[in-house]
Amino acid sequence: MIERKNTFKNLAIVGGKPAFSEKLHVNKPNLGNSDYFTELVKSILESYQFTNNGPLVNRLEEKLAQYLQVKHCVLASNGTIALSLLVKALDLKGEVIIPSFSFISTAHTLMWQGIKPVFCDINQETWNIDPDHCESLITERTSAIIGTHVWGRSCNIERLEAIAEKHNIRLVFDAAHAFGSSHKGKMIGSFGNAEVFSFHSTKAFHTFEGGAITTDDPSLAKQLKVMSNFGFVGYDEVMHLGTNAKMTEICAAMGLTNLQSIDLFFKKNKNVHEKYKQHLSNIPGLKLLEYNESEQNNYQYIVLEVNETIIGLTRDEIINVLHKENILARRYFYPGNHKMEPYNSLYPEIDFELPTTNLVSEQVLLLPGGTSITDDQIIGICSILELTISNARKLLPYLNPDKKEKSNFRFDLTKWLPQHFKITDKKQPTLEIRLPISANEKFLRMVHYFLESLQEFGGPIAKTAKCVVSISRDEPYRDLTIECPWAANYNVEFQWLDQELFDKYTYDATGFHRLDIESEADIVILADADLLITGDLDAIILESFNTQRLLGFIAHVTPFNTAELQKTPSPVWWSKIFKEANLTTPRFTQVHTGWGLMSTDKKHRSCPYYYNYGFIIAPRESFEKMAGTFVADMNAVDRVMEDNWAKSQMANTISCIRHNIPCGAMSINYNFPLHVPDDKIRALNPDSNGQNSAEDVKVFHYLGNGEFNREDFATIKSLEDALQHKDLSASGTVFQQKLQIVHDRIMSKFYNEPLLTKNIQI
Repeated sequence: MIERKNTFKNLAIVGGKPAFSEKLHVNKPNLGNSDYFTELVKSILESYQFTNNGPLVNRLEEKLAQYLQVKHCVLASNGTIALSLLVKALDLKGEVIIPSFSFISTAHTLMWQGIKPVFCDINQETWNIDPDHCESLITERTSAIIGTHVWGRSCNIERLEAIAEKHNIRLVFDAAHAFGSSHKGKMIGSFGNAEVFSFHSTKAFHTFEGGAITTDDPSLAKQLKVMSNFGFVGYDEVMHLGTNAKMTEICAAMGLTNLQSIDLFFKKNKNVHEKYKQHLSNIPGLKLLEYNESEQNNYQYIVLEVNETIIGLTRDEIINVLHKENILARRYFYPGNHKMEPYNSLYPEIDFELPTTNLVSEQVLLLPGGTSITDDQIIGICSILELTISNARKLLPYLNPDKKEKSNFRFDLTKWLPQHFKITDKKQPTLEIRLPISANEKFLRMVHYFLESLQEFGGPIAKTAKCVVSISRDEPYRDLTIECPWAANYNVEFQWLDQELFDKYTYDATGFHRLDIESEADIVILADADLLITGDLDAIILESFNTQRLLGFIAHVTPFNTAELQKTPSPVWWSKIFKEANLTTPRFTQVHTGWGLMSTDKKHRSCPYYYNYGFIIAPRESFEKMAGTFVADMNAVDRVMEDNWAKSQMANTISCIRHNIPCGAMSINYNFPLHVPDDKIRALNPDSNGQNSAEDVKVFHYLGNGEFNREDFATIKSLEDALQHKDLSASGTVFQQKLQIVHDRIMSKFYNEPLLTKNIQI
């Protein structure tokens, strides 16, 4: 029975009756044709062979091998013992790299056999093991990699195979979630040296309790089969160190029964996923995990990513509300293997090395799914979620009686936008881009390149943007419209500002200009001038609004490599700033990238769940909120930091947290400084071959400070020299090609005309 609810007061945590009279678990066991199962059980009883590799076990092994398109399948009593057999059969020793975002049994299995589990971070998009981080962890003691196909979505198998082959180590996959899933059209089961399945009763395919190892290696399969029966190869001959890992006949009977109905199970699961997708689509802050429609998948898991900054409630607070309604939603792989015992005590230092694992484990929420859930139950669950999120502020006193209500709660941007922009009528929002500079040749050239890249690669919104170039009145005033004749070709305005903080603090985009943010535009972008727009900026702009986030990418972010901070880990240092700002210190779940790589000491690269931006986009209202407290936040930073460099970016983080402004990084790449080694660039680049693709590239930060410094870019010749420089190729040919396009366009338009009317030679 479902208790329908439409008001806040009806929620069970407030005092209402639970929405469901019986508890809804994440997954109930699937059950195939019970008559067929009964027949198989009868045959077991009549044969008197209940175990010891009976006929049903052998039949199930054959059918599973056929279904999974693999040569050999060896059944086991459970998935953990199956993995333990495989580890022993492959003679793994020393260290084995595994994702921390996985079930704890893998780490335990290794430790039981005297092997050190080395915890690897996950890819932020796939939540599977990150191949780049994985390779960086390989040492002379590494004997294998174990990757997990999380939620049944396959790992980056080709990258992992290449890494394993390069370093001559074993590759195993944990396929516990992936029965019935495929990778590039091939069923998961035959990749790597072997794959391990769990057939626990909550899995998409189960045998009551059980597991299996699948492989195309006949000698390995034979060895595993022998080891699963104490090592016996004959009546009384033992040839291997074995154990009792055999599956019983009754479990095989359940497996044969469920295998008959497996396509029906998966079809029902997919329908459940589609129903959730339909009813969750309009709830802000909840992102339903998607499956690749071009691949097979079991659709067993209904996985949500909870965005606390949008909702105003944590994942655990939402779970608390759902549990009161008898909806037994679950955290998964929380808090990560590395934070569980004994690993938390043994390896406390690795926490800073796993930022994505830490972040994702705080966001994942699993809802009831599987073949037994009904459409009405799904609708009921989604309505509870919608009611919870729309009343987040009111719920806080019930969830945290001692916790004050969060201030400045975000208005519902998803409802406001269509009316304000009339998106249904395809009316474009107006855009203003603000570039704070010093009025010298170098920065004016940067502005010219920025504007030309906007016209060449920007979308319709970006092409029509107004560009406000701001200069401090501390500099001698000049009429730049006369000095820069090229400005007439763009919608650009030179604006001279009184700015008390201009000299005291860095004037980069994330800081000073927010104090004078008055604008009639619908959307405001603050940017450094030394950028090239090289992709569809419109998509980034609209993402900011559709997701209610302030968006940005990291350009100048690492104060942690300065002498004054080397003695103190960055979380401690950040905590001092938040204390000065009278704010609670947030979780430290990010690691600086970009120029932060200059810091090799990882304890100095941790930062809160807010980025420090060199290029940011947000609704004008967000900037106006931040402007009101920015001076105070800057002063809080000033009391902790001695160097002026990057102060405004630190204050940007404080302001975002103070006003609960949702933040996130753009899905972009940019040119790394020239002195960053190739392997570091490739480790951070999502493209498999380490090069930026046209689809990836949105914005390039094109000035390095390695062998070239910023002054070198004041002339066309030095720019041409940079285009030919070998180190620049480390970030890919796409950057060079696009920079060349902008360069050529300027030269073709103004070949005989100086970019400035004085003090520069072309």
